[in-house]
Amino acid sequence: MLKKCLSLFITGMILIAVGGIGIFTLAMNGLIDNLSINSSSESEPIPSAVIPIEETQEITSLDLSADAGVFTVVRGESFSLETNLSTISCEVSDNCLKIENTASASFMNFNTIGAEITVTVPERQFDEVKLDLNAGEFYANDIVADKLIIEMDAGEAVFNNISAISDSNITINAGECTFNNSILNDSEVNMDAGEMIFEECKLTGVNDINLDFGEISMMLLGKRSDYELEINNDLGEVNVEKLNDESVNPIGTIKINLDLGECNIDFMEE
Repeated sequence: MLKKCLSLFITGMILIAVGGIGIFTLAMNGLIDNLSINSSSESEPIPSAVIPIEETQEITSLDLSADAGVFTVVRGESFSLETNLSTISCEVSDNCLKIENTASASFMNFNTIGAEITVTVPERQFDEVKLDLNAGEFYANDIVADKLIIEMDAGEAVFNNISAISDSNITINAGECTFNNSILNDSEVNMDAGEMIFEECKLTGVNDINLDFGEISMMLLGKRSDYELEINNDLGEVNVEKLNDESVNPIGTIKINLDLGECNIDFMEE
């Protein structure tokens, strides 16, 4: 009886495997057909070219977005755009420099693999800077803005020497986001899953950081007494130097809500 049951079980597993292979093959055929349609309708990366941006009106804000690839914002003498994509739109309107990838974001469109976008901006304080990336890698350096808005669906973002004077709003669905040597005021951070890192940063004003699942790591400039901390962690580990110490004339209040994960906070006196 046992042998008969084993025989029936093995036979059933073989049938399931064969059926699964058939379904997978049909799915892949459909996917390949879909990719061939996309590749014929979308622009693929081309040799990189530098495009000067004429400042016909004073640029006081930035609105930069891309679907995928590597997006970099650096400081230079004047505004310019360097990219290997032919589907990039660049315009200055209402004192805002807007750069975006106009290719349709169709499902499983791999034409933006290898895409590179570098935006150069001169030194100045912008009224508002909005950075939007669907997926990929995002690097921004030496930006000063009254208001900072960052939206990212997935990927990795690294921000160096960023100053958000009035307030900042950061929304990330999944990935890793790192701020180095930056100052954020009245920031609101919402991340579904991933890792949020502040390395040698100041968080002034009232800062709300919400992470559903992942890790928060902070190396804050100043002493423990410079910050008022409120940490709510449903499940996980909290490692904070002198967590229960009282703050004296704090420069910032940091409220952290972490559903599941780890929170590490250290301090570095200037």
